[in-house]
Amino acid sequence: MAQENSSINTGDYSKFDEAKAKVESLKKALEDHNKSASNYGNQLNSESVFAGPICDSAMEGISSLNSKISSDVSNFSAIGSYLSKALSNYLSADKSAKDTYLDIKDGKIIETNKKPSISDSSFVYTSTGLDGNSDRDKVYNYLKQKGFSAAGIAGIMGNLRQESSFLASNVQNGMGYSDEQYVKDIKSGKISREKFINDSRGFGIAQWTYPARKAKLYDTLGAQNIDSLEGQLNFMYDEMGENLRKTMKNATNINSATTTFHNTYERSADKSMSTRQGFANEIYSAYNEK
Repeated sequence: MAQENSSINTGDYSKFDEAKAKVESLKKALEDHNKSASNYGNQLNSESVFAGPICDSAMEGISSLNSKISSDVSNFSAIGSYLSKALSNYLSADKSAKDTYLDIKDGKIIETNKKPSISDSSFVYTSTGLDGNSDRDKVYNYLKQKGFSAAGIAGIMGNLRQESSFLASNVQNGMGYSDEQYVKDIKSGKISREKFINDSRGFGIAQWTYPARKAKLYDTLGAQNIDSLEGQLNFMYDEMGENLRKTMKNATNINSATTTFHNTYERSADKSMSTRQGFANEIYSAYNEK
């Protein structure tokens, strides 16, 4: 890394780009490392291959990767030093900066005076608020802002209507808990993380049920924000993945979009699409045929 200047321009975000590039470089190195290890392991398990040359090649590759990783870690340290100095200068130059927070949303740096929510000693998410008078309106406006097509929004919301009626605190019916008590016990710790992820109860707007998905939901939002509608929508958007997001943003057929979202994302035991598609068409009419 180039030597740092004694005077830092706090408006220059180039170092953030540089840091991001180094992160990607380290990530690629680790992926190569794991891939190489897997390939060598597969070859070593083959009785028809002499292991000696393979081991030599493996050690050379691992040594090269370790050197690259060490270099990237060193660069991380230098970047951290730069950011620390930049922060010090920024606060000295602008006292009001003490009340300014930077949030990264959709790849963009946003300045806000609202402090990020913190739960369980880890960063959870920064709330920007949802527009709308009802939960249904808030979900619709959120999805529209994200760029989903009218048919795609209807397909997603038809499923969420069937799953939870858009209630972020909703717990699966007939499982021994009211919505209010379930959320209360999670926030108080009476329902621990382990109990929450393994109790087989569907929860939230999408009725997340499987342990791996509930664990990710819990770790992303934290106990105190577990029933946040905005938090759950952000989680759902991220969990959908690029391919499903693209499909739903380009959807033109309501019934097809409803089925696609169910089979790709919800994957519930309910295989009948008629009710979900009915809800989807009602939602489409409510927001598009006024």
